[in-house]
Amino acid sequence: MVAENIGFSGASVVPGVGDRGFVHLTERHEAADLHGAAHSHVAWGAVIAGGLSALALLALASALAVALGIDGYRGNGFNALTGIWTVLAFAAAFFVGGCLSTYLTSRTEMRTGIVHGMLAWVLGVMLILVMSGAVIGTFRGSVAPDFRVLIATGDMSHAQILGAAWTSFLALFLSLITALIGGVVGCLTALRGRSA
Repeated sequence: MVAENIGFSGASVVPGVGDRGFVHLTERHEAADLHGAAHSHVAWGAVIAGGLSALALLALASALAVALGIDGYRGNGFNALTGIWTVLAFAAAFFVGGCLSTYLTSRTEMRTGIVHGMLAWVLGVMLILVMSGAVIGTFRGSVAPDFRVLIATGDMSHAQILGAAWTSFLALFLSLITALIGGVVGCLTALRGRSA
């Protein structure tokens, strides 16, 4: 028996969806039901795009920090400006990543936006850890300041080490919050674009 080819034409009854290449959810669910496949509410391509976009923006912010002469990004220790820059760069990058990860999906529910924002953050943080580890040592310090080298060589005081630790915590925590907010904003932006 030859299975019929169920294609997603991109035609949709929802205004603005077809012109972005999406299909109506009922079409997708009907096709999945025909084949007995379970459907997921997560658009992994959008999550990957959001996470990688956040990393790209972090790399851009780090390059700007080096160009501006911010000490922590040049390997000269930790100071308040390094901490502020890191927290703001992480928050802005993951806000955009969360927003993009939701905007690129065909589903525009708040909970889906929050989940996509969170998953983009998780992917981005995991990739940062991999890139800053010994596995890919070439990229160490290219996305965020690498304080491990300064700590190991004794070039940082106890207060600087504590400041770097708090900066890392605040950057990660606030970037999670902004990724969640970005997911909701991406959802609202997509809804507004579809209703226009």
